[in-house]
Amino acid sequence: MSDDRVEWHLWNWGRWHRTPTECYPNHSAGEATEAALNGMAPRLRLAIYMQYGIVTHAGAVYRIRGSVEAAFAEAKSALAILLSQRGMF
Repeated sequence: MSDDRVEWHLWNWGRWHRTPTECYPNHSAGEATEAALNGMAPRLRLAIYMQYGIVTHAGAVYRIRGSVEAAFAEAKSALAILLSQRGMF
């Protein structure tokens, strides 16, 4: 899956996360992305949540060792694999 497509899924997920009453197909894709994120390591999920403003660093239960940017890049790569495995494109 291309980096642009992963970014789109994350943008769509962020929008869905803020307005969960959004209708299909955004609701469905948002839920699928959320399910993939839930299968990731906490530090990777936290990097995505922080990047998209779902949680701030100060409010996070977990802390990320190293840079948030590096964890976010790793998280996007992992998410691309998980979304592809779920048949998303």
